[in-house]
Amino acid sequence: MLKLIVRRLAWLAFTLLGVSFLCFCLSHLSPGETGDMLLRQSGGVTSSESAQRFRQSLGLDDPLLVRYGRWLSHAARLDFGESFATGEPVGREMLRRLPATLKLTVAAFSLMLVLSLVIGVTSGLRPGGIFDHATRMVCTILVALPNYWLGMLLLFLFAVHWKVFSVVGGTGLKDLVLPAITLALGMSAFYGRMVRERLLEVMSQDYIRTAQAKGLPLGVVLYRHALLNAIIPLLNLWGMSFGFLLGGSLLVETIFSWPGVASFAVQAVLSRDYPVTQCYVVFMAVIFTGSNLVVDLLQTLADPKLRRRAVQEGGA
Repeated sequence: MLKLIVRRLAWLAFTLLGVSFLCFCLSHLSPGETGDMLLRQSGGVTSSESAQRFRQSLGLDDPLLVRYGRWLSHAARLDFGESFATGEPVGREMLRRLPATLKLTVAAFSLMLVLSLVIGVTSGLRPGGIFDHATRMVCTILVALPNYWLGMLLLFLFAVHWKVFSVVGGTGLKDLVLPAITLALGMSAFYGRMVRERLLEVMSQDYIRTAQAKGLPLGVVLYRHALLNAIIPLLNLWGMSFGFLLGGSLLVETIFSWPGVASFAVQAVLSRDYPVTQCYVVFMAVIFTGSNLVVDLLQTLADPKLRRRAVQEGGA
């Protein structure tokens, strides 16, 4: 297990390095004159001389690899520079908005887990029934709906038309409802169908028939023998979905005026605030790879076959 952890940590570091370099290149090779744009945003004079001095003060005239090496050396010390727009350290700006984003993501993730299990188990226990057909149809529609479209629909119905929620969101529990539902519904439908298929597959196994033949109640068979085996293969996907929910909150935070990291990143992209966009991409990469690592380890610990394979590979 120790070798597995070391191997995965090395792969995580390599992935983060590749993502950071790709993001840095794309940010600085995008068309347009950065010096002019930043000077206009700050209200400064946009002559060629002033733009040149501004670029030199930011180090934008140095070769790309030199700029990346300088950025990487600072990032290794958790110094992601200062925002061009606010002049504040990027790390401090991100940390100030991070609790709001995590609050939204955790709420959406919890709702997604509950809904997907309810949908999958209820449909899987009575396949071919009215509820199963209706659920599969609704799930197909929800999976096909883009988050931003669903969010705008919910905002129009519940905030503009029926006035149940506020149009301009805050950070309270009531303001959390619509964005969390928007983020969770599509994934709940997707994973609900996967739980249903996995449950049907497990319930057809011989050991389940043996348990039923012994006269065990359906609830005992389901929760003691079937459900855990059905969801173990989904643990990895659920863990990765936490990162997808964080990334998916980009548009949802903007639609509901949720003051999180993602809405800050959207503003940074529009104003070409490179330090903020680079920090956000690295942050997202850490979340994706870190959650994937944790779920892989939990899945290995929960599954005896994977645990034996990890021990054999570690001894090889």
